[in-house]
Amino acid sequence: MLAAPFAGRTATWPKRPVKFIVPFGPGAGADIGARVFAERLQALWAQPVVVENRPGGDSVVAITAFLNANDDHTFLFAPAGNFAVHPFIYSKLPYDSSDLVPIARVSNTILAVAVKADAPYATMKDFTEQPAKRRDNSIARWCRASPSSPSGAMRPPRA
Repeated sequence: MLAAPFAGRTATWPKRPVKFIVPFGPGAGADIGARVFAERLQALWAQPVVVENRPGGDSVVAITAFLNANDDHTFLFAPAGNFAVHPFIYSKLPYDSSDLVPIARVSNTILAVAVKADAPYATMKDFTEQPAKRRDNSIARWCRASPSSPSGAMRPPRA
């Protein structure tokens, strides 16, 4: 299906290997997705497509590497949120966010809340009502998430 629109066309691009820079370590969801995508594009283009992992710095390391490559054969393979949100949470960045333009949506990310099978709740309603039943009245508080910081933590409420 990926090759159908290109059938019978003479390839003028790429003329050399293509690189995807991924802002996460090997084995992360985006890394796996990039490798699947790269494998299919490599077969389509008859050119190597490599995945380079550049984790760290809330994706700033990868984004900076991508922009500094200044190369039409190097692409950033990352969630758009990684660069769309940065201007709102960081007062200073080593790049201008307007230099990045998402060109394709390649996946959907599905997140789930999971509990151990023997947990005292079986539904989301049970889970959200649980803090009120606890003696210490702990509640879940959410925070900005990145690979280097937690997405949520159990903390006692503020007085």
